[in-house]
Amino acid sequence: MKAELGGHVYFLVMKDPRGPEDSLDLVKIGITSKDVVERVAALQTGNPYDLRCFDFFHTRWPTEVEHFMHRRHAPDMKQNEWLRWRLGDLHSLVNEAKEAARRIEEHKSKEQEYSNQASNGQVRQAAPEEVRLRADAQQLLKERMPAQLRLSLAENRLKAATGATLGIPGIVRVIAMPEARRFSVKLARSQCPELCVPEIRGTFLWRRKPQRHCFSAEFAAARAAKKEARAATERVLGSKVGLQGWTDRTPDLERWHGDFLQETRIVHQLDAKLADLQTELTLRLREYDAIEGVCGFQRRSVPKIDRSAVLENCREKYDRCLEQCAPQLRKHVYTARSYL
Repeated sequence: MKAELGGHVYFLVMKDPRGPEDSLDLVKIGITSKDVVERVAALQTGNPYDLRCFDFFHTRWPTEVEHFMHRRHAPDMKQNEWLRWRLGDLHSLVNEAKEAARRIEEHKSKEQEYSNQASNGQVRQAAPEEVRLRADAQQLLKERMPAQLRLSLAENRLKAATGATLGIPGIVRVIAMPEARRFSVKLARSQCPELCVPEIRGTFLWRRKPQRHCFSAEFAAARAAKKEARAATERVLGSKVGLQGWTDRTPDLERWHGDFLQETRIVHQLDAKLADLQTELTLRLREYDAIEGVCGFQRRSVPKIDRSAVLENCREKYDRCLEQCAPQLRKHVYTARSYL
């Protein structure tokens, strides 16, 4: 895991210049690696409202903090960027972001420590406190699985509804990716093994996680929706007709999008709580690979190589590191509501 150089998370408020004391109760949570004042000035250009920076702070993981806050408040996001929020309660929003940054930093640093150590296969018995932590995690996982299935159901319903169009305004954006040759890490490893650098990667695993099929109704609905979304994409690609126009946004589509936003928020909240438990148990693992019946942290050595290394040191073999990729439709469901 590679740490970022860091950046600032900032909070902008929008005010009506005709009444400086009046606000629109809109807050932009954004990030920049540069000077915050310069960033505000750039955003102000062409904006008829006054933008003012309420607060900002530095973190090593600005992108993760921004994504957490956007998903955490997804139902209240406007135009994918602005959060509907009472300006009198801005301090609580900033404190929430700072707490998220603290948790992310702790999680990343502890994961880094264990990721850099080779597995030794050692397993130990769980202490009473670790059994309690596992019980807490089990409850969260039981809540997360059906929420994730409902999220998948809503997402694939929306993707299936786009047909041969550019998407659904404010809900789904579809981009056609033509047939092309793209860089393949797998081919690069075989063509340029001398450029591979060993990297130890670790994965945290909960023991005895709830399975999708245990939630039969949600699982069946999500699986059917995914199958239909895949079939819809295959029909469009098979017709070889370019994407044209937009699918009308109907009340049903808006409702499914609302379900998507709600379940996104629930899943992200549960993930944050699970990450805290994961960090606590990662600390307790110490030199062991696993705690029996609770969790494990398996590490393995993976040869790492990237495109820039091949281009710089092995240019004559670059073409042999490209693989033919079939046409694709990339469908992105917006994680914020931008329509009335």
